[in-house]
Amino acid sequence: MQKINCFKKSSFEKEFEVNRSTVAEEYQASSITLIDAYNTILEELNKIKEVLNEPKDSLINQITIPFPKTKVLNATFKEVEVYKNVDNIEIITESVPSIEDKLKTTILSEVKVINKEGVLENKTTGTDTEVILNNTYIGEENVKLSENLFFITKTFSPVVWENKKDAIFKVVKQIKEYAKDSGIDLKNIEEKVYTKSREDIINFFERLEDFLQKGDSTEFAPLYNEMFELNKPVKESIRTNNKFDVYMDEDVSEYEAFTKHNLVKKSPTVYRKIKGDLSLDEAYSIISQNENISEEQLRKEIKENPLEVSDYEVDVEELEKMQLYKRYFNFPRNIPAIKTANQKKSFIRKANKWLLKSGNPYCKITKNGLELVSQDEITRSRAELTLPEYLKQEEKEEVIVEDLNKERRLEALVNPSSVQKVKGEFLYLEPEVVAIKNEVESMVRTPRGVFEYMYGQGNVGFYGKVISEERPLSDMNYKQYTYLENSPELFQKAKNYYSKAELDEINKDNFECS
Repeated sequence: MQKINCFKKSSFEKEFEVNRSTVAEEYQASSITLIDAYNTILEELNKIKEVLNEPKDSLINQITIPFPKTKVLNATFKEVEVYKNVDNIEIITESVPSIEDKLKTTILSEVKVINKEGVLENKTTGTDTEVILNNTYIGEENVKLSENLFFITKTFSPVVWENKKDAIFKVVKQIKEYAKDSGIDLKNIEEKVYTKSREDIINFFERLEDFLQKGDSTEFAPLYNEMFELNKPVKESIRTNNKFDVYMDEDVSEYEAFTKHNLVKKSPTVYRKIKGDLSLDEAYSIISQNENISEEQLRKEIKENPLEVSDYEVDVEELEKMQLYKRYFNFPRNIPAIKTANQKKSFIRKANKWLLKSGNPYCKITKNGLELVSQDEITRSRAELTLPEYLKQEEKEEVIVEDLNKERRLEALVNPSSVQKVKGEFLYLEPEVVAIKNEVESMVRTPRGVFEYMYGQGNVGFYGKVISEERPLSDMNYKQYTYLENSPELFQKAKNYYSKAELDEINKDNFECS
């Protein structure tokens, strides 16, 4: 029997691996409704049934397939089996995308950071070099490293350097290995012998020696970035429907991002860039018109449900404007922070030294400590399997320590807004001690920073300022303040927000309470 060749075989998997957004766009453009597509399918099925009993040679000419491809959305299992091999019929098993999904696409966004001068700029591969070098440097005597640095900077003349590149290469490579013992990653420094001048490499090693002596990478970091060409922009993939969305790798408050950098927070890491030159009245006027709501009604809604932010000092009008933008863009009102506290330097140094020695591909050292190169499940499971037991143990011990608040203090230092604002009435007694009435939290945040409970006396708690991972202590005589229980007039009431004048007044307290 002659084989019927009117059907063209195609891969079952290929028909199913279809991008949702692309399908949606093509489907819309073709103006073919689901009913139309289904009727077309039925017609073709009937044609096939009608001619199956006819001579096989006539089938090729009698069966016609529409062009372009007919889309079949949410086909039944039986339809899939019947039509999966038919030319010009494309089977889509996923649901019809929503309007939001149709508009969204994955883009590579430039990562934004705030530099030391407080200016918003693009992040590069060398932005965090100084912090990483300082966190990973093991400040122990490294005789072999110092000897080799002296040897290469002081003994090789320009002539030897020019004619004995292979020998120089070996010495530099050895320096790289010795540097690992000090927690310093010199990457492919030995290859630079052939591409960089003698002066550049010697200057680099001299600054490295200075770094070894001082333990401060401020001067060495720029040379490090230049040597290894760490000036490439860093980009992150984000799902967005707006070209003005950007990725922010910065521990900055939502209010500060808006008022200083014209960024409206969309998610924990994604912000919408705006022009920021509208006044509050202009914003109300434009947004009320766009939303087809009266300006009076819009003002009433905003006033009745004010936005809460982590900052103490705010401009009420700016806060109101930020709320308007979040409403207009339909962004969440409250977006939790995802920043975590830095790991202890002792752990970071050990982890970094292990990474340099092992070349483990699943982990990396960042300004925040030891992190995964990717958040997918495969990377997570393989990283867990390859992490040495002594690091796993130390990582656990960092959490399960005698002082359970150590981790919380580190978190507070990195991300103060993670600590609740003080609710009770408070009075500053010393620059680093505050008395708080009727406060139930063990750690609170005031306009001057984060404070932790040290001692209680009646309804008054004495809180010390958190300045490190260690519990705050004070040698002050608490008994001299017994009168505070019955002196409500001395305390100031906690507020969500303060004007600049009020904060100045707080900072002028003279602590002459006795």
